[in-house]
Amino acid sequence: MFKFTALHGLDPNFKLSIEECQLLKLDLALGNMPAKAWKSLESLADAHIIAHGSTTNLADICKSYYRSFDILSKKRKTHLALKAYCGELSKRFRQKDVLQAFQTIYRARLLEFEKQQLLDTAKKIGYNNSLRLAIQGGDTLACELDSQGGQPHRPIPSTDDQSQPSTPFPDSPVDGNLPVEGDRVLLGSKRKYDDKGDDNKNDSDNDDKVKDHSGKEEDQVSMAIQTAALAIHQEFKDGKKINSQRRKTMSSGLSMAMDLIDLSHESQASLFEVEQLSAIIGHVQDECKVDSDLFSMPNDLINVWKEVVKLWVPLLESLFKDKLVTVSYGETTNAFSNQRKREQYCEPTALAFKIDARFVYHGDNLDVDLGAVEAAKDNECSKGHHDLGKLMREGKDVLDGLFFSMVGDDDVDKLSAWVIQLFGTQGQLASIHQTKKGLYFGVPRGDLILPTSIATMDRFIETLSSLIGMANHVQLNAMKIKTSIESMRLAQTSLR
Repeated sequence: MFKFTALHGLDPNFKLSIEECQLLKLDLALGNMPAKAWKSLESLADAHIIAHGSTTNLADICKSYYRSFDILSKKRKTHLALKAYCGELSKRFRQKDVLQAFQTIYRARLLEFEKQQLLDTAKKIGYNNSLRLAIQGGDTLACELDSQGGQPHRPIPSTDDQSQPSTPFPDSPVDGNLPVEGDRVLLGSKRKYDDKGDDNKNDSDNDDKVKDHSGKEEDQVSMAIQTAALAIHQEFKDGKKINSQRRKTMSSGLSMAMDLIDLSHESQASLFEVEQLSAIIGHVQDECKVDSDLFSMPNDLINVWKEVVKLWVPLLESLFKDKLVTVSYGETTNAFSNQRKREQYCEPTALAFKIDARFVYHGDNLDVDLGAVEAAKDNECSKGHHDLGKLMREGKDVLDGLFFSMVGDDDVDKLSAWVIQLFGTQGQLASIHQTKKGLYFGVPRGDLILPTSIATMDRFIETLSSLIGMANHVQLNAMKIKTSIESMRLAQTSLR
């Protein structure tokens, strides 16, 4: 620990996401690390080894850390506790005795890490060898039984079969030993709720177990969708043709996003058993709630035909009565997505996906995307899958942009991005959320069906209710951004 380094009132569990570290040019080792661990030389050494692997240039590691703390102390001036804490850490990391202590700790941690890697590799090799011997022995025994009279023997595929890789891809962050049956990933545990028995005295313990189980469940979902995405990506690199549905599964999985909007037989949902998928949906519905009161229909709007007509013709524009949120039409790109793509590919002219329509907050010299719309003339499968894949990734970028635009952390967990997929006179509304584990979910929020006659107007009321609820959430996000920007400017003015 740095001696006498205080948090200055900063929340000990305050964290920066990987995306924030990338945008602020911070060392990625600080991503998702609690603020209380920043003053621990052991934690900093472990985090750097995990994030970057081994390196011999210890001076560059120290330089990267104190530069990161220096950036935070200067670029987060309105966050006084963070500024004071990082300013002190930056000074401490420049001290000679601290640098020497860090280098000693780093070398020791690196030796332990490399030793553990060797042990893990040895265990995997031993496991694969024992499995191969077991399969070969079973194959031999089956042949002997066949020769004595019995059912014809069907050879068991060898672990060397290239069509079923037994180890993860080189760059894969997931466990290659995740059990797979065909194209379906079998998770190790299922969500269970038991209301029976006399458990009142253990309610708090049960709550902790449920929370821990939910976290493990998300980890398993993350592993499953990434494993499937990497497998499809490997087929793509090998020159195999993949259809639009599997391409969507690949793109969403590589973006750490689980699509609960499309539950068809070839979607990400097909990676899980029905019982497991139901548990995942139940968990997401509990984790990613939206305010149901915002979906209530005003009585005067239901009974006034002119208002319905006004929504029917300029449908999206009429949802936002003030100038805080506007609808931008035409094939446009998200400024935040453009910036992310340019940083990712080191290409100053790179552009993100072009989207048919956007919900945009317009502030003073600042535009922030709040949602996205993709439209097609009909529900053609290939185009529909392509559009939904774009919306999932665009919704993720919109949500990241909202996180980056907020100063405080109070309302961050309640933020959501909204996307609409339209095809002809029908469509689907969905919201994009990020859980505390860092996984993104696309959650369906309602079907959109425009009326074709007076007789179908009753059903249109449900569509109208969903759209108004979406508009209320989008406007609420816009108000949060406006308040956040005003607070930042007020703090800057007070410091002058």
